[in-house]
Amino acid sequence: MPKQVKYSVILLLIIAFAVFLRLHNIDKYGLYGDEKYSIMVVNGISWEGATQKEVFQQKYFTPKQFWDALTFSDFDEAIIRTDNGNSSSYYAVLWLWKGIFGSSDFSLRLLNVIFDCLTLLIVFLICFKIFNKPIVGLISTFILSFEPFLIAYSHQVRNYSFGIFLVTLSVFLFLKIIKNYNEGINKNTVYIYYGITILLGILSHFLVISFIFCQFLVFVYLYIRNFSHLKKIVFTYILSFIPLVYWFTLGSGRDTFSSLKGKDQKFLNIVLHPPVPNIFAGWINAPTLKNILDKIGPIFFDFFILTNNFYSYIIGKANFIICLIVSILLYFLIKFYNGLIDVNHKIVAFLGALILVFLPIAFYTINPQYFIYLSIILTLLYLSFEVYFTSKIKLSFLILTVLSIFIPIIVSVLLAFKAGHTANIYQKYHSFGLPICCIITGFVLVNMAKLKLPFLVLFLMILSIQMPNIYNLLQSIYSDTCPKYSIYEVPRSKNPYAAIAEKIIANVAEGDTIIYPSYTVNDVFGKYEEMPEKSNIDAQLTNIYLPKQANYQQKIDANESNKVFLYVYRTGKKELLFDFEGKKYRY
Repeated sequence: MPKQVKYSVILLLIIAFAVFLRLHNIDKYGLYGDEKYSIMVVNGISWEGATQKEVFQQKYFTPKQFWDALTFSDFDEAIIRTDNGNSSSYYAVLWLWKGIFGSSDFSLRLLNVIFDCLTLLIVFLICFKIFNKPIVGLISTFILSFEPFLIAYSHQVRNYSFGIFLVTLSVFLFLKIIKNYNEGINKNTVYIYYGITILLGILSHFLVISFIFCQFLVFVYLYIRNFSHLKKIVFTYILSFIPLVYWFTLGSGRDTFSSLKGKDQKFLNIVLHPPVPNIFAGWINAPTLKNILDKIGPIFFDFFILTNNFYSYIIGKANFIICLIVSILLYFLIKFYNGLIDVNHKIVAFLGALILVFLPIAFYTINPQYFIYLSIILTLLYLSFEVYFTSKIKLSFLILTVLSIFIPIIVSVLLAFKAGHTANIYQKYHSFGLPICCIITGFVLVNMAKLKLPFLVLFLMILSIQMPNIYNLLQSIYSDTCPKYSIYEVPRSKNPYAAIAEKIIANVAEGDTIIYPSYTVNDVFGKYEEMPEKSNIDAQLTNIYLPKQANYQQKIDANESNKVFLYVYRTGKKELLFDFEGKKYRY
């Protein structure tokens, strides 16, 4: 069987594995807060009915009136009011997808599974077409197939999978431009595709711009002395950014900065006047050095699957210094071992490596197994940099990866100091560089396979301690108990709004009235924002799942906070359809 056919078969198996992992429990849990924003925006609905005032000003309304009140311009208003003018390119794709496959949790989340699989394909193409390293590509895509962040966010109707795909595609085109130039190939279509991709990427999430900026910095580094080529690249950026100028002045992003400023002020108020007990501790804090590091540290370690979830275990400066010294000495010992011919000398050198790796257990003050693990990772990095990142294009990729890790982090830290809080430092805002970090990991693991057998066995044994960690992380995602990727106190149920709609459709008769609650209880978070006198949220979200031409009579009871009733005209009695029980079923 030809090698390319083998690679294709293995790649398809990896993608099938990725699909399996993402489809598992994909619609088991209902929509949480940010997903509700997505589903409302894509239907042209503003939070609390700002685009449907005439509907909710009436005592009674029907699903037909609910939908007839919406126009295409309401999508613009919904993006502004509900999602700060962000994610427009994602919402455009989601709107097309919804029109074909419907609004069920499964179908809406399935779109992210598709973008994840496309990301895997692009990663393989980067390694195969750009670096001519198909084995690295297969290992990198395999790592991405079970990357916890991607699995967690493929289960959410949000823009991150789409943005990650576009950033990864932009990296492929970025490298293609460099490769074409190095080989003397002049294809202007690549610049056109690149320009379109970075435009759509920034419109998928505004923070993508920091990753695009990293690519621009590498272009400047490479072609600062080649003005004719740099001019073409700069021209591509200018053409791509012209629509963004329109978007932020006249389009749906025109109020983005003012709305984000208001959001920052709310978070600052929480920092200045925290509730007692402070349920926001660890999420919304003052931007002290310790608080910043506590939020940035996990993000940095989670860029790489080999160190995912390690931050809390790597404690103590002295421990880290010992670990660093061990890794450097181990690197030189491996180089020395490779130069030996005599078997007895090799045995002595390997025994010296064992002592070097395990002797510091006596000196590590806490979590020695994790520092031993980290020393192995650092040694592998040294060995891989020496072997792989010597050519111009691979070095450019390495520089891009380093910048894509640190530039967004630096931006987040600066914004945190400026805003006076740490609420916006999240892994999801830095996730767009995950695939290229997986490629670096792929290079490291392929290079590890070239180690002499004794060292290979030793390294594999030590690295295996990460496997249960990743398995447990995935299990917590599937059981909806992972605090790292969710904000839920308990596992969610299935979508309560879809369930309510099913009950209404099955039980409502002519003359009956559906009565929705108005959840305006001033909880801990609510006291920091203006609450409406009568909330429409439960009615809005339920109507999304009701037939658009239905004439069911509906109303909102401002005096009821939790229960949805069906008033049966025939009997004159109210039947309970659902009880939200406060925040229990409002995720």
